[in-house]
Amino acid sequence: MAEKISDIGNVRKVNEDSVDFDITPHYRFYIVCDGVGGQNAGEVASQESVTLIKNYIREFFNRNIAPHILESAIQKANREIMRMGEENPEYSGMSTTITCALDVGNEVYVAHAGDSSAFIIKGGKIAKLTKDHSLVQQLVDEGKLREEEMVHHPSKNIITRSLGSREKVKLDIIEVDRGQFEYMLLCTDGLTDYVTKEEILEVFLEKKGDLKGLLSVLVDMAKKRGGRDNVSILIFGGENPSDR
Repeated sequence: MAEKISDIGNVRKVNEDSVDFDITPHYRFYIVCDGVGGQNAGEVASQESVTLIKNYIREFFNRNIAPHILESAIQKANREIMRMGEENPEYSGMSTTITCALDVGNEVYVAHAGDSSAFIIKGGKIAKLTKDHSLVQQLVDEGKLREEEMVHHPSKNIITRSLGSREKVKLDIIEVDRGQFEYMLLCTDGLTDYVTKEEILEVFLEKKGDLKGLLSVLVDMAKKRGGRDNVSILIFGGENPSDR
């Protein structure tokens, strides 16, 4: 069971987010990307990354080396985004965040670069699985900034890792046992800049069983509080691929 939503927000002229999933008999793949770049370049970076990674996993998937396949797919997309930026002046400097999950049954492999997020929900509790790769998170880690000051910091949008910004992207790849969560939620910072994880959980508990309604409410909350960025969310849970 999975649902996704992507909204342009209140201010942006282009939706530079891309969100998608790929359900097969052998695995399930979920991905959220938030593009960065002038004009339409951010949109190109995120859309190309989603397509390239999905296609690579489809072609080379092997359950025994699933995390290796996931990393290889992302590195290939990273190289392609870099090449496009170098060969096309209108795409120069484009890049994209990525947070994605490859569900192979008993294990889910989450890969992450940038400031999009993954949360896990179970038993009425929510936890953030990923850690932002951003300047403000670095300042918090160094004790130079309090966590509650992150959202309103002037350097909030400076990310330290992304696809397309260097020859090899450094990824966090996290192995999650299926028993650790009932649902996993992936989202861009267009949501987390305006809605806390506690509020996400509160709406989830109110809307449980209505995933589409849940995502609509969360997007509306972000937009009512400013909505200066695109807002994209994906949530999944339910049966394992191996149960089919």
